[in-house]
Amino acid sequence: MDQPLNTNFVSKKELNHKHIAFSMARVPGSGHYYHGASDSGVYQVDHGDEKPEAKRFTAEGHSSYILGTALNSRHLFTGGWDKNLIWWDRETGKAVRKQKAHDKWQTACHRFGRHGVSHLVDGNRQPAGRVEGP
Repeated sequence: MDQPLNTNFVSKKELNHKHIAFSMARVPGSGHYYHGASDSGVYQVDHGDEKPEAKRFTAEGHSSYILGTALNSRHLFTGGWDKNLIWWDRETGKAVRKQKAHDKWQTACHRFGRHGVSHLVDGNRQPAGRVEGP
């Protein structure tokens, strides 16, 4: 019989919420991150806080699961089951741009370059293209 895997993982802080976090983009060198969720919400969290909270962006955004997140210095990019890619202003939590990005649901979102070019991967795990940001 296989022995249980010891990961030596110890949870130091708990984040209580009722949604499932499907994707996450962490601000390098910090405990601050954003995640896309099962309730179509975009959340920001600072795990450096004594009692971290998932603070939901209040602007209208996705209509279904958010399966991909990426960020640059100014924007958070999210994409998901509703086939849309949304650019969010990280400081205000407001949607800057929203567009249909592909014909199937999105399973991944990656940023590269200075201007927030995002790679999209569709439901068949095939590259679905790229979208240039503002």
